[in-house]
Amino acid sequence: MVIFGASGDLTKRSFFPLSRIFAQEGLLSHQFAIIGFSFDQITTEAFRDKLTAEMKEFAPSSLNDELWKWFVERIYYVQGDFGDPAATSG
Repeated sequence: MVIFGASGDLTKRSFFPLSRIFAQEGLLSHQFAIIGFSFDQITTEAFRDKLTAEMKEFAPSSLNDELWKWFVERIYYVQGDFGDPAATSG
């Protein structure tokens, strides 16, 4: 799954808290991955750290550390500009 604008407000307030619930309920395949695409120049590891901090604030229930570790290891980040054809083509 690719999330465009992954470093934005909607992503941290809605998408990732809801996705975490899907993982908690066993509704995600063990082979799934999320690729976050956005303009911010950060690494995948920095993006994962940012999400971890944000989920403590925006997740509707407490985080299960083991589940979160499994979930966040399947999240990757790609920096790019939507206006750059090289960033958005295969």
